[in-house]
Amino acid sequence: MRKNVYCDLRATRYVLVTPHLLHPRHAVLDTAPPCKEIAGQARNDRAFHNATNNPFINPMLTIPFKTALIIIDMQNGMVCDFIRATGERIHKKLGRGNQPNAEANIKQLLCTWRVNNQPIIHIRHISRQADSVFQGDGLLFQKDLQPLPNEPIFSKHVPDAFCQSGLQQYLIKHGIQHLAIVGGITNNSVESTTRSAGNLVFYATVIADACFTFGQNDFAQNWRSAQEIHDMTLANLQMDYAKISNTAQALTFHQP
Repeated sequence: MRKNVYCDLRATRYVLVTPHLLHPRHAVLDTAPPCKEIAGQARNDRAFHNATNNPFINPMLTIPFKTALIIIDMQNGMVCDFIRATGERIHKKLGRGNQPNAEANIKQLLCTWRVNNQPIIHIRHISRQADSVFQGDGLLFQKDLQPLPNEPIFSKHVPDAFCQSGLQQYLIKHGIQHLAIVGGITNNSVESTTRSAGNLVFYATVIADACFTFGQNDFAQNWRSAQEIHDMTLANLQMDYAKISNTAQALTFHQP
């Protein structure tokens, strides 16, 4: 079978793939022009899509069919206690966080995706650090968010779920272009994965109230609350990588 060359938008290198594995939005080339030309075309394609038919640009529109629900790192290592009165979560290692309803929203989305027979992908973090929360029992998926036997699991060792996991190839093979991303934490694995999705010209949407994070000091050693970090991360992602939605909007599918 003849092989084609396409540009991996995440790096200045070219990858040999067979034609049936090419994402329809990747440029197929007989010769290899500079990566910046392909990346520029990808940006133009995304801008055209955003201006015309992106269902997330208009809150009155709904999720398109064949949108994969990407559930990131919802393992026992992320289990928290909750203070409902203040709307905070407390993690034994990571401290005070936001979005106490995130797990319930993820569960609701998961049930809706299953009822509508839509693709669901679980991302599992396997840490190489001995003191990580993702060790031992922390590796197991949370009880209410356990994958079904027919739902694929992709493991990662870094925040980005696309990095050396086979996720991109799976999405291409199954013709999936739209992603709804949920899980934790907003400014780590969710952000990293969403940026790669956008760079790879998938149509990503982050479900804001189905993600969460924790407070920390900024680079100038000023304390930033979990909600500040969450909101700023989503604002950065919305600029060029993804649309931002919420659970209520995501629960209705649009059939073309």
